[in-house]
Amino acid sequence: MAVRATGQRVRAGARVRPLLVRPGARFACSGSGFCCRDLHRLGPLSLDDVARLARLAPGAVVDDADGHGPKLRIVDGHCSLLDGSACSLHREHGAIAKPSICRRFPLGLWATPLGGRVVTSHRCPCRTLGDRPPLSAAEAVRSLRDGRGRLRPDGRTPRQLCLRGDEAIPFAAYAALEAELLLPLARGDYPADVLGLAPELPRLGRGSWREVGASFRAVRARGDAGAEALGWFGDALASLAGDPAVGVATRSWQRAFDEAEARATRPAAAEVVIGDFLADLMWGLHWTVRGSFERFTAELLALWLGALAVTARLVAAGHGAERAAAEAVMITELAAQSGLWWDAVRAFEAVREAGHD
Repeated sequence: MAVRATGQRVRAGARVRPLLVRPGARFACSGSGFCCRDLHRLGPLSLDDVARLARLAPGAVVDDADGHGPKLRIVDGHCSLLDGSACSLHREHGAIAKPSICRRFPLGLWATPLGGRVVTSHRCPCRTLGDRPPLSAAEAVRSLRDGRGRLRPDGRTPRQLCLRGDEAIPFAAYAALEAELLLPLARGDYPADVLGLAPELPRLGRGSWREVGASFRAVRARGDAGAEALGWFGDALASLAGDPAVGVATRSWQRAFDEAEARATRPAAAEVVIGDFLADLMWGLHWTVRGSFERFTAELLALWLGALAVTARLVAAGHGAERAAAEAVMITELAAQSGLWWDAVRAFEAVREAGHD
């Protein structure tokens, strides 16, 4: 069903129509409830979400201890509204009653001068593992529109994008440059060659990658599933920096990936699973609000190396390559969204600005 295009112009030069889906993106929800667990922040909630939940599910909202705003209350590692593998709020009041973060996940929307890009999260095996149909614009609209049928973007990209230093190009020119990189990344070509960079962690202007890895490892003490994932990424960085391997680490998300792996009938290569993730990071355009494309490509390479290290460790533990890579991109995506990673990126920025390699 067509949705009336209301509120499309989010600012001069950026729009959400037409809706653009990256070729090759695949997704099919299994209804396992995995996205309702504490591996995900389950917030922040909008003021409208909080008001609606106060009426429909009193006690379902709490303030985030880290200051990220109101979020869904977690009980025994999952959202308090999760009943088995189903959302009780959805069952009793319909999908529109759920918070917007729940209705949209794992999809997002980024407004550009050429239209609205549908972006996807790789934190769920429904996006990364097993047999999944291509993601369609019609399916994306059903998840992304609000109660009034409007498409509201998560971010916006201006007409001019920074390539490096003071050099900027029109978005249309960037899109042509990007198109030459997206396909080889998504099909699993060697990312260092695709991006024209050396396959190594970038130098930092302050601190070291060993210290960054130690910071991620220390988060394990928090005890939740997200902390487990960040600890795994810390192990990967530490190993890349020359630290000895750590002992056995827990993975509370293992069952969800077991089930997704059992549904798969056409295994994909690990390089394709990771490459698809890297292509989505580029397609998502989040880098445009925090730096240059040159810095982003170096960041992308560092994330690839981290994902490879996690994949290798899981393969050594006896898992298949596709399964190992799917877990690795979930872990890597969570790490890339953390404050610890932003600290590392800012340190790398200092190197670039100082004129070092």
